[in-house]
Amino acid sequence: MTHAKTPGGLKPEHEQFAALVASGVTQVDAFAAVFPHASSWASNSVRVNASRLARRPLVALRIEELLAAGAAAAKKTVEDIHAQLARIAFADLRELAGIHRGACRYCWGDGHRYHRTPREREEAHKAWLALPAKSRRGRFDEQGGVGFDPRRMPNPDCPECWGRGKAEVLVADTRTLSKDGVAVYGGVELHDSGEIKRLRTRDHDAALERLARVMGAFKADNEQGPRAFGQLIRELGGGRVIGPNTSIPDDDPDA
Repeated sequence: MTHAKTPGGLKPEHEQFAALVASGVTQVDAFAAVFPHASSWASNSVRVNASRLARRPLVALRIEELLAAGAAAAKKTVEDIHAQLARIAFADLRELAGIHRGACRYCWGDGHRYHRTPREREEAHKAWLALPAKSRRGRFDEQGGVGFDPRRMPNPDCPECWGRGKAEVLVADTRTLSKDGVAVYGGVELHDSGEIKRLRTRDHDAALERLARVMGAFKADNEQGPRAFGQLIRELGGGRVIGPNTSIPDDDPDA
């Protein structure tokens, strides 16, 4: 009777045994799982047969292949974690939200009078026309004219805001965030009205410390190793060493 074999030339039972051993299961437990009838054998017989099966050339080779693949996957996972920590640690939070100063209502209006948008002018004109005729003396007051744009820079000569403009907090469209922005973005908290109450971010200071630790920038007793930390910053910052009153030259043999 012939048995189907895997592409590597192993019987399915032997492939399963190799996979279990490579995953960390003992040879005895792997053998018992693949060959349930062995439960009636003496424990020493199970141990001997499990060891014998593990030493078979094709089985041993398959175990080594699976272990190597697992190690590569684990290394990739660690690299991904390092990359994610780096994104959080060095993300520019201004990508998520920022304070923008734009023109106030009087910056660019004619004669520094109140500057309207086209819709505001139309509504004001309709309201003026709705007034009794005796109340509409003269012509409609255009005030500072039409064309207000809050995105425009403040007028340094504005007599109302003195060139400071109007501050506004703008939150980014999360659909356009970079990988760093996505990594550090932690969601939003809303008011009952649906307006944004709080923008949450992942702690980039904590991420920087964790990144430094996993890359060996701290000694075992948690004291900072300045040369190791300098090397970390140099690697992640393109050769720049960042720190208060600290400079480690690239050609320093002890750095």
